[in-house]
Amino acid sequence: MLTMLITTLTQIIFASRLWAYGRNLRMIMLVGVSITATLGLGIADSIYLWCTSNPQLSYWTQTAWDVLIVFTNVVISAYLSYLMWRLNTGFRSTNSIMNLIRLYGILNGAINSAIGVLCLGVCYSWFHPELNDICVAFIRTNLEC
Repeated sequence: MLTMLITTLTQIIFASRLWAYGRNLRMIMLVGVSITATLGLGIADSIYLWCTSNPQLSYWTQTAWDVLIVFTNVVISAYLSYLMWRLNTGFRSTNSIMNLIRLYGILNGAINSAIGVLCLGVCYSWFHPELNDICVAFIRTNLEC
C-alpha cells in the first residue's frame, strides 16, 4: 500500500509539472488514467493481503505475490522517474515525450489490470469455489471494458 501511495503521489507531481509546462489537457488526462490504474493496483493489493491471510495459501505463493506486486510498483516508479528526467531536460524540444507517456499509460493499465484479475481469479477460485460465477462475471465485464 505504501508503494502504491508513493507512486500515486509521484504521478500527481508529474501531472502538475505537465500542467506547468504547457497545460496540455490530453497529457493531463493520460496521467489521470494512470493514477486511476495505480489506485486499482492498491485495490488489488488489498485483495492480495486478504488472500495471504488465508492459511491455505502456501509460503511460496505468498512470496511470489510479494515479488510481483513490489516489482510492478518499482517498474512504474522507475519509469515515472525517467519521464520526470526527460521532462526536466527538454520537454519542449522533443516529440517523443508524448510517446513515452502513452507507453507508460498502456503498460501501467495493462500491468495493474492483469494483477487485479489474476488475484481475484486465483483467490476466489482456490478458496471460494462457490463464488466462481461471480469471479467469471467480473473478469468478463472487465475484459469487455
